[in-house]
Amino acid sequence: MFKDKLKDYDKDNLIETTYRLPDDAEKAFNKVLSQEIPSKYKEFDNILISGMGGSCISADILNSYLYFKSNKPIIINRSSVLPSFVNEKTLSIFISYSGNTIETLNCTKEAINKNSKVACITLGGKLSKVCIENQAYLIKLNDNNKMPRSAIGELFYSLLGFIYKLEVFNINKDEIDSSIIALKKLRDEIDIYKNNINWLVELAMKIINRKIVIFGVNPYTSSVALRWKTQFNENSKLTVIYNNFPELTHNEIVNLFYENLNDYYFIILRDTDEEPFVNKQIETFIELIKDKSMIYNFFTKI
Repeated sequence: MFKDKLKDYDKDNLIETTYRLPDDAEKAFNKVLSQEIPSKYKEFDNILISGMGGSCISADILNSYLYFKSNKPIIINRSSVLPSFVNEKTLSIFISYSGNTIETLNCTKEAINKNSKVACITLGGKLSKVCIENQAYLIKLNDNNKMPRSAIGELFYSLLGFIYKLEVFNINKDEIDSSIIALKKLRDEIDIYKNNINWLVELAMKIINRKIVIFGVNPYTSSVALRWKTQFNENSKLTVIYNNFPELTHNEIVNLFYENLNDYYFIILRDTDEEPFVNKQIETFIELIKDKSMIYNFFTKI
């Protein structure tokens, strides 16, 4: 009965697709591990990752993960043109779930013309064809039965697997394995078919008809906060305010104290490793608005 009722609202079967995320992630990572990567891809001065929308969020998450691991610059490019620094010493990675994203295709062709080291992650489409024709490294995705924004497990872990295989960064495979285990545990924890009263459902009920504000902590949860924001945009058709500590304490925080916050709901995505100074900023912010608005203070679980 409950499951049938949900289908009235979840016409694209997004819940089931989301539940498959840990399995998609594990399959994608292992698939990339089984591929050989030419040695030329292991020698580069910088990394450029290009994509749009749901295909590019995996690049943001990777950038957060490598923030304290990478000794090389990583640039995320959401544009139809490349920055001028891209050359033969740049590892240029292009991500398009469909393979037909025009901005990503334009950038891929430009990178090839610049003799950059090009790698592509896609389901197929024109991007796959361009890669094959130009002998670029290609990671073909497994599943075409989902929307691009639902493919984050497959996209991110394909990208992570490629970066791990380069053996350039200090990436511990145990961390990756642990993340997939954590995703499976989280899936069980929020499974609304087994337990339709859990913390995620309760949060969803609380934010109905409210103005949603999502704050992350840079560099720890900034990419996750962006992901939450874009999912509200695409799935719930809602406009959401998004920013990150500590940057928001230099601008956005000012106007909030002049707003009537009764209709707002603040979701703050945090990390146990956040710096003491930033931790104090967040706690002070919470103390100042806790009597004016509702707040959900969420810490990472790994």
